[in-house]
Amino acid sequence: MPSMSKKHSKTKSKLPKSDQSASPPWTPTSLTPPPDLAVSEKELLCSLEEASRIYPSLIGKSALVCRVTNVDPESKGCKIWLSEPSMVASSLAPGSTVSVSLASSSWKFSNSFPLCTLADESARHFAVDSGDKMANEAGNYFALATVFPSCKVLKNGVRLSSCLSYTMGCPASGRILFVYPIQSQSLSDLEKGNDKLHSTGN
Repeated sequence: MPSMSKKHSKTKSKLPKSDQSASPPWTPTSLTPPPDLAVSEKELLCSLEEASRIYPSLIGKSALVCRVTNVDPESKGCKIWLSEPSMVASSLAPGSTVSVSLASSSWKFSNSFPLCTLADESARHFAVDSGDKMANEAGNYFALATVFPSCKVLKNGVRLSSCLSYTMGCPASGRILFVYPIQSQSLSDLEKGNDKLHSTGN
């Protein structure tokens, strides 16, 4: 009588190779960015300029342009890690607050806002309806996070905490985002819900 272990091994071998080697769906651990995010440096600078005209306290032309490298599933709270050279170049102190936003690659073609809405990104990831209640609010484009340096993060790369990643709709590895330091006055305005954070930009 054949043993059970041999029977199981024969069953496994009958699986078609295509099932075993099928390409996985796009995940945050993938290394190659999606093709629609192959935007030029000039386009990124233009989008920064346009976004800073509307939300001058939350983003500016000096914002860091980074790519998501990975997500830390163990860390609590909204945190983001940059490379040490990036922290020094931007004069960012460990533990300071930054705004984080996702670049849009299609804004020039659709005449839309140059940043992706976090509601739409989350809706797409979780397959739910985003609605339009936050369409023109800063919270629909920006997430606040505490920034720290990491020797494990390469230049122009960022690591996100799981909380921040979920807040932003779980952006895939290679996704372009902007990181901008938030001044203490801007934080005070945020807590008070001050309208100065939003400018109509004549």
